[in-house]
Amino acid sequence: MKSKTKSSKNGMPTSGQTRYLGFAGFVATLLAAGGCAATAGGLGEESGPERLPPGVVFLDSFERECAGTFHVGEETIADAGLREQYFVDPGQNATYRVRDNSIEWDCILGDDDRTSGQTTCPGDTSYVRFTRGLNGERVLLECFGYPL
Repeated sequence: MKSKTKSSKNGMPTSGQTRYLGFAGFVATLLAAGGCAATAGGLGEESGPERLPPGVVFLDSFERECAGTFHVGEETIADAGLREQYFVDPGQNATYRVRDNSIEWDCILGDDDRTSGQTTCPGDTSYVRFTRGLNGERVLLECFGYPL
């Protein structure tokens, strides 16, 4: 019984089959890249009480240095009080719904050694994600909001 799949005389796929295989490989690559992009923001476990909801878009990002303990200011978080710990450890990310676009944070190096900072996200920011690398020296702040 003959196979219904056409191939050239030398056993290689026809040009139509090659195009289909190329398209299938392209789609598989897009799906794999999409999965990586959806999870790339979290270098480790999620430590914040929120996840980015559907529909929010990336607005801006800022990188800050912090070799110590990174603490997100309670006055920044919309639902402060629901969780007492607002720290982002090395290898973690944390996402918070924010009250406004003024993001306050502290880098705590010791009992008496604290650097406070403020980052201003775009005006329509609703969520901020903080991500620390595994070495913990850099903090990436990403601002997200709903499109107008």
